[in-house]
Amino acid sequence: MKFTRFITIAALMISLRSQLYADPISELTSFSAFKSVDRRKLIEGEALTVHLPAMKFARGLSTQFCYLVPASLQKTVELHEYWNATQHPELKVYMHGAISPKPLLANFIKVGRAPDNDSTRALFSANQKLESGQMSKIEATFLKPGTNLGNFWSDLLWRRAGAFASDGLSQEPPYAFNGETIRVTGEIEQLLNEQPKIRDQFKSLVESLSQMPPVRQMYWELADVEGTAAFSLGALCAKDPTDTWQAIDLHYYASGGYFVMMTFYQMWPIVIGAEHGTLVWRCDLLSAPSVADLHGVERLASDNAMAKEIHQTIDIFLKDARVK
Repeated sequence: MKFTRFITIAALMISLRSQLYADPISELTSFSAFKSVDRRKLIEGEALTVHLPAMKFARGLSTQFCYLVPASLQKTVELHEYWNATQHPELKVYMHGAISPKPLLANFIKVGRAPDNDSTRALFSANQKLESGQMSKIEATFLKPGTNLGNFWSDLLWRRAGAFASDGLSQEPPYAFNGETIRVTGEIEQLLNEQPKIRDQFKSLVESLSQMPPVRQMYWELADVEGTAAFSLGALCAKDPTDTWQAIDLHYYASGGYFVMMTFYQMWPIVIGAEHGTLVWRCDLLSAPSVADLHGVERLASDNAMAKEIHQTIDIFLKDARVK
């Protein structure tokens, strides 16, 4: 269903010139990689992306999108907050669970009930061989022969979520990875060093991550990452929406596949004819060890693969948003 179901393209184009482009698009292009925006494609419901050069940070990948949601700003914020990717099997997000503001071990009771498929078998088979993957040295010592893996992962995720809830990223245990000590704060710093305009645009939220971020919700997930399931911990950090809304959806822990993933959102309310809508800009920054040694065509292929996966997610989200 197109965004134009209530109003003609011609009327939308007139409205966009007067309503949309006066402020939101100018602001969007001032800090993002978009130098211009194809208004007609936006109106028709297409998620737009822009080609980005490869990051200098060896583990870094990035993408940017913008799209229109046929709903008010408040409703669009709610749609993004409560949308559940587990309802769409093609996205391979197998489990999603809410975490209390003060994390409880009970929040992770379903961790041990992971679905049986090739992806989850790959994860648990590695654990049974005592291949710890991405965790701290101390956490890895609890992975012993005969360990109940459901209890192991429940406890690890609970403790990490508790550390984040208390002190942001400052007390998160580092990864012990191939002889290196990898800190999430260091990975974020490397990613944002190449995005100074985004850092400035989201300055207060970025600076809050290490201490006391304004968390709207915390959650855990189990999803496929390059053929192997990975547990992750996430937090949506944002203030209440006003005349615009900024948020950072932060995956600050992953058991494999990547070290950190940050999704930045900025949203602006618009009026299109007689309808309320919201312009959404999204940027994803990812630190993934698997791309560190890639160059040229292989590195470009990784960038394209990431963009394709996110584009699929946005397309499915927009379809859901149009029927609610």
